Amino acid sequence: MRDKLMRGDTIIEVMISMAILGVVLITSFATSRHSLNSGLEASFRDQAGSYAQQQVELIKQLDTKGSLTGNFKLSAFCIKPPTTSGAPTYQAVDSTTNTCTLPVGDPSAGQYTLVDKYSGDCDTASCTYTVTVTWPSNSAGADNSVTLQYKPQNSYRTTTGAFNPPVSNPVTLPPAGYLSLTTDKGDNPTVYSGDSVVLTWTLDTPANNCKGTTDPNGGGGWNGNRDSSGGSYTINPTINRTYTISCYTADGTLLGQASQTVTVNALQPTVNLTATAGQLGLRWNSAGAIPGMSCVRTLESSDPDTWGDNYLCWPTTENLGLQWSSAGAIGGLSCTQIFEGSDPYTWYDNYLCAPKDYGFRWSSSGSIAGMSCTQWLETADPDTWNDNYLCEPTNNTVDLSWTSTNATSCSSSWGGGGTGTTGSDHVYGLTSDTTFTVTCSGDGGTKSASQPVDVGNIASQAACAGPFCSNTPEVIFYDGTNYGGTAWVRTNDCSWVADCSIPNDSISSIRVFNTNLAIYWDISYGGACWEMDGTKEIPNLGSWNNNISSYKIGNFGGC
Repeated sequence: MRDKLMRGDTIIEVMISMAILGVVLITSFATSRHSLNSGLEASFRDQAGSYAQQQVELIKQLDTKGSLTGNFKLSAFCIKPPTTSGAPTYQAVDSTTNTCTLPVGDPSAGQYTLVDKYSGDCDTASCTYTVTVTWPSNSAGADNSVTLQYKPQNSYRTTTGAFNPPVSNPVTLPPAGYLSLTTDKGDNPTVYSGDSVVLTWTLDTPANNCKGTTDPNGGGGWNGNRDSSGGSYTINPTINRTYTISCYTADGTLLGQASQTVTVNALQPTVNLTATAGQLGLRWNSAGAIPGMSCVRTLESSDPDTWGDNYLCWPTTENLGLQWSSAGAIGGLSCTQIFEGSDPYTWYDNYLCAPKDYGFRWSSSGSIAGMSCTQWLETADPDTWNDNYLCEPTNNTVDLSWTSTNATSCSSSWGGGGTGTTGSDHVYGLTSDTTFTVTCSGDGGTKSASQPVDVGNIASQAACAGPFCSNTPEVIFYDGTNYGGTAWVRTNDCSWVADCSIPNDSISSIRVFNTNLAIYWDISYGGACWEMDGTKEIPNLGSWNNNISSYKIGNFGGC
């Protein structure tokens, strides 16, 4: 019996112990939860107080500068802290909640809301600014809030009902323009990426400390402490950025703030141009055309001394377009007389012609000093063809090449080479000193590069030699073939040669210059007629030898 009673007592004791333990645990949980809520509320309240104090300080800063005007006298508003503008700015409240979220102007604002309220009238009586920060309660019930008030300096008045301000140290404001920030490229300059920009800040009087900041952050070392008495700093911006300097008193009061925004353009182009000058590459050969080259035959058909295989040649890369004439200059072309006065076979009317002036100069008495000369040597001709030279400027061709960076197109001053950002061109036939320029453009602007080319000496053009050099219309009659024997120069008609001091039936060869000629078998323009239009040379009249009795010179209307 006693043992059974003892077992029952034990079960009851266990149940009582468990009940006591449950009460203890519930009490501990409630206590912990209360402590946690209290801690959170304290943290929230501290943060709210910090926000409220910040707004009061901003109101004070505006007050000391006399800037509590306009929107800062609305019944509800907020103040946004300064970033780079140097002063706090107004921000309107939300039209629904009549508050601003905090932090003001921060898109990631959290649960706090703020409103600044202006009451009274500072212009005529006392006024007050009230700052209220609100946040949700951590427990059921109304939202929590912190409220601070600020009374502006000019709200203290001595009229009835007003009160005297508390005694405090006077605030000395810096004068306008206390702090300035400039650049060596002007205000808010636009530069090319990597260009150097010198930032210079000046203060009317030294501050306790100054700091540099950038937006966006970075800026090549500008961030951080700056000399509080003024100074300069060089930056090399690569992106658009605003550079700000702020100077403070010893207690942290902002004395002044100044900024410069630097806009960075695309990289500026660079251009490199090279020029290598030379000659046309003329070569002479008295034994046929030179294979692989462009050539023109230099033939005087009346000269029997093997001139049929003489050629002047040049590289095929040079489109010189040279032509030869043994009967005077070719109209419309630039021609150089090829003359050997010692040769009796009509060399005075031979010309080397080209579509443009290449600066050619001819010499029948050796090479021309200061020019690049090619000898015309025909060893089979006994008439002094051993000292004849065709000369050209020493630098009448140029090879040009260019490269560029940060460019989208290029153009040349001479109009060749295309519009590529890299390229090359060959220019020939220079007859005067020339400066070649390549200009390249891109998103970063335009740049040019130039190379001057000195063509060297160009001798004066030799005087024309021989009868073809005269513009006078005239005819030369010879009593021998191949222009031999006695010569008679005539310019007018003659009905009987004997009356014009020419023996009858004695003419065997004729040269006609710059006019027309008609010869007649009989006197008084009778009998057979032979008409010659324009400049002509007839070394042998054949069946007409010694049979001319009259002639007409000029525009006579034909036979």
